[in-house]
Amino acid sequence: STGENLESAIRGEAYSADKMYPLFLKDARVAGNQHALISLSNAYKTEKEHKIYYEKALAAFNGQNFKNLPAVY
Repeated sequence: STGENLESAIRGEAYSADKMYPLFLKDARVAGNQHALISLSNAYKTEKEHKIYYEKALAAFNGQNFKNLPAVY
């Protein structure tokens, strides 16, 4: 269902933001790879934003109130 899909997306984004990217960033720091740090930092920020968007979408879906959702991402 739509709700289940949104919940799954939230879990995926949370994993990426809470576990996966912090480890990637740590490895890039240890390796001294500035280019990787820049790229991974941008991806990390984006994953955190995605989680927020999915959470808002799920709340809107559950409340059937879509007025406050952005029309464009």
